[in-house]
Amino acid sequence: AAWIEENTTTEQRFDALGLHLPIAPGMGPAKLLWLRDKQPERYRNTVALIQPKDFITLCLTGTLVTDRYGMKDLVHADTGVFNEWYADALGLRRDLLPDITTPWSVVGRTTAQQQEATGLPEGIPVACGTIDAFSGLIGSGGHDEGDVCDVSGTSEIIGLIRHAPPQPFEGFLCYPLVAGYSVVFGVTRAAGD
Repeated sequence: AAWIEENTTTEQRFDALGLHLPIAPGMGPAKLLWLRDKQPERYRNTVALIQPKDFITLCLTGTLVTDRYGMKDLVHADTGVFNEWYADALGLRRDLLPDITTPWSVVGRTTAQQQEATGLPEGIPVACGTIDAFSGLIGSGGHDEGDVCDVSGTSEIIGLIRHAPPQPFEGFLCYPLVAGYSVVFGVTRAAGD
């Protein structure tokens, strides 16, 4: 994480990602740099970067895909594109990202093979989905300018819906949602016990 902060600027990261993220050891690029430097053989053998929900989608449909929210620290928030400058600056392989789509896109159907393993009927449509925080924000019911949403779980997220593109706010995060809306929010680490 320190290497990223020392070798890229806030402006460069905003251009690459379309949002401001705090630099932390748990962020995707920091973990990838650690894997690349500390376990190079595993890094070389890595096929794709996906979230756990993407692995389930792969098992159900045979489709390798993810969404832009789940890859928020690797792809541009609005376009879902892995920025070439960012990849090069971090020294990351560009081939690690699967296709990026929207969380609500149907990406495949359950297969006959998984029917034997799970008992789910063949042919059920499977959507890409997204990470829990964004599912909560999108599904919170906040959809008008000025609506406030509170998503409680392991962390608590309190957000303000804006009809505007993401922009930096000191001490807060701002992500795009849908149809030109964004959410400005803060995350606490003490919601659930």
